[in-house]
Amino acid sequence: MVSASASVFETVGPKHLCCGCGACVLACPAGAVQLAETPAGLMAPREAARHRCVKCGRCMAVCPGHRFELPRQDDGFAPADDATLECHWGWALEDDTRRNGASGGAVTALLSNLLSRGWIDGALVTRWGPARPLRTESFVARTPEELRVSQRSRYCPTPLLLGLSADHEGVDRLAVVGLPCHLQAVELLVDIGLIPAQRLVLKVGLICQGVLSYSALRHLAGNVKRRPEDVRVFEYRDKRAHGWPGDVYMETADGTAYQLPRSRRMDIKEAYRPIRCRLCPYGLNPWADIVFGDGYGATPQRDGISVVLVRTEVGALTLAAASGALALEPVSTEVALKAQQPGERLARAAAFQAAYRSRHGPELRELLHDARPEARHGPRLPRGDLRRLRISEWMEDGPPTFARRAWVSLTLARNKGRHVASQLARLLATPAKRR
Repeated sequence: MVSASASVFETVGPKHLCCGCGACVLACPAGAVQLAETPAGLMAPREAARHRCVKCGRCMAVCPGHRFELPRQDDGFAPADDATLECHWGWALEDDTRRNGASGGAVTALLSNLLSRGWIDGALVTRWGPARPLRTESFVARTPEELRVSQRSRYCPTPLLLGLSADHEGVDRLAVVGLPCHLQAVELLVDIGLIPAQRLVLKVGLICQGVLSYSALRHLAGNVKRRPEDVRVFEYRDKRAHGWPGDVYMETADGTAYQLPRSRRMDIKEAYRPIRCRLCPYGLNPWADIVFGDGYGATPQRDGISVVLVRTEVGALTLAAASGALALEPVSTEVALKAQQPGERLARAAAFQAAYRSRHGPELRELLHDARPEARHGPRLPRGDLRRLRISEWMEDGPPTFARRAWVSLTLARNKGRHVASQLARLLATPAKRR
């Protein structure tokens, strides 16, 4: 068991395990925890003031960062998709909602319908910050117009649960839209009574392959020779030019617009994906009532299409009630999830977990909740995963210096089919003072 006196800024943060969800800030009775952006562009817990922590352990109790048990079946590792009750291709019937969404606009259509019918009073969602256009923030949307602001993908570390810290008068029935780590944290907050179960009407999950650090935004802005401070509008997936799944779009304060192909975003994933996301086996979001993701595998449609997985009876009833806002086509789970590659994702997570445990050793046994020997030691350790972990830790431990930027360039070169292992080894061997 984790020590009752442990805190997230002493354990989870230094071990690169923070999801950036904000649950620890919400749970701390002394106001001792705050989330701060690291030089690498991630979120990590910090002690708000020296000696303020009362060592109660509540921050650890609600933290999903140190909980990444591998789901199992009798015949070995298996993705957590066996609880799916229904599976559909889906999209918003309203054209503007569909075009403005990252995929088919299905989440916004569903929640707008529930708001208009009085099933919910608000939905916890995210948006780009009005004051800081390249930083995300969470808020409770109470109208369909506010929901539209939350559309499209941001792929950034987002402390979603900080949106619950304000007093939302009149919001007695709440829907939460989040990534797997967000909804896992919501479950933990409900378990200790910080979120009343009766207030949580619906959990809407998003399929996740991992976020990108804020350094990815700097990288993409640099592709068009602009500084991040110059950018006022940013979209990872803009469908106006070439349709779904969308291109990178930027607009600066002087009104200049830039479009980058989707491949630019895909190429940098390996360089800017956090360690904690590589460890996660729960991309299909098993804590949700309904799960939405890109409808890869369906017949391509310019305006986008979503895959809809119904996990619970609550999700089934909700989706049926909102049928007037969504177009739904039943599809088998096997077909719908083929492009999501759940088995391959789980195998990659298992291998990276093995690398993580190998590198950090016995001190993790109290921190990690999965006590099974096979989970603790994992499968046979590929050398490449241990090297990738070591480089990822180096990337997350500091700002984007010349050496780190050079590594990103080498990664992009490798993505284009070049072999850069020897160059990378020489780069990491360079003395620190020369980086």
